[in-house]
Amino acid sequence: MNIDPRLIKVAEAIYLQHFATAHGSVPSAMRLVEKRPFDPEGPDGEDYLREAAAAINAWEEVR
Repeated sequence: MNIDPRLIKVAEAIYLQHFATAHGSVPSAMRLVEKRPFDPEGPDGEDYLREAAAAINAWEEVR
């Protein structure tokens, strides 16, 4: 799968943010993400990429 690198970066940030929200702290979330890094082809990958695309599109509109 050929995915725009900036889309992956935004999806990784959203992935980390979801862990931080669920676990209450960024350091805790970062430890979890180290053990289970974002996988764009994984079971939730498409959802995170879709959310990232929406965020990028929204940013482009206001810029």
